[in-house]
Amino acid sequence: MGHHVEEVFTDDDKKKLTERIKRILNRIKGMRTYEIAMMRHELPCIFLEDEMCMVYPVRPVVCRTCSSTSAEHCKMIFETRDHRARLRCYQGMREIFQTVQTDLVHRSQEMGCQSDLLYVVEGIRDYFSHRRPIEAWLEGDVVFNIR
Repeated sequence: MGHHVEEVFTDDDKKKLTERIKRILNRIKGMRTYEIAMMRHELPCIFLEDEMCMVYPVRPVVCRTCSSTSAEHCKMIFETRDHRARLRCYQGMREIFQTVQTDLVHRSQEMGCQSDLLYVVEGIRDYFSHRRPIEAWLEGDVVFNIR
């Protein structure tokens, strides 16, 4: 996604993205994963602008397997502000993703690359904090700060 942002976003889009990242990181500073999950309704996706996904062609798998099942259902879930509400998922696709993800983690580890799961907000922040993130990651350097 970072590469997509570099290639496609205007300077103004990048500035707005940076501001959204800062606001969310300030909001969740010092919180545990569980606490962040409980307030998901209060943490809008950093890539939503005018109710449109700015990274749709390269959107995360979680968006492809859950949020995209039904736009109306997704909107209803988030508007209820009920942290226990569940999004409808494409179960088969989700299972395939989990299998592929596990393999990617193992292969990345074999290559000596960072392979931990990242929060999108923190991953994008770290990507743009590094001079050559892709090359550095492939060379086994630490690019992402993991919680």
